[in-house]
Amino acid sequence: MPMTGARSLAFAVLVACGGRSHPAPTNAFDAKGLAAELNALVSEMADAATAPNLDCAAAVTKLGEIEDHGRPLAERVRAATLDPERANQLTRELHVYDRLAVGRSDAIVHRLASCFKERPELQGQIQQVVDGMKRYSDAMQTP
Repeated sequence: MPMTGARSLAFAVLVACGGRSHPAPTNAFDAKGLAAELNALVSEMADAATAPNLDCAAAVTKLGEIEDHGRPLAERVRAATLDPERANQLTRELHVYDRLAVGRSDAIVHRLASCFKERPELQGQIQQVVDGMKRYSDAMQTP
């Protein structure tokens, strides 16, 4: 049976594409997106730490809430760092935010330190926030 023009074209396309479609990998790694999410989380924490309308108790509570909300992100970061290639990609993408990160981290640490001194009754809650921040930092370390 001779091929018509349309069937010939379809056959040529199938041959050129390998005969069947190849779905995109479901576990594609988006280092740029992950770095942006981490940057947004740190930005949100810095905003809470520097909010003039929040007293120490409210600021520490807000920081804890943000941190709790970000735990799945920390786990995704940790998982990415288990693969050396992904860890390198993520590190490169995070360097985009280096200048911003220093000021934000300083603001968070300064507020927590001030509240730690001013409000001894919050020290346990502050320690939990610091421990959570350490988890983020540990997640970023390559094995």
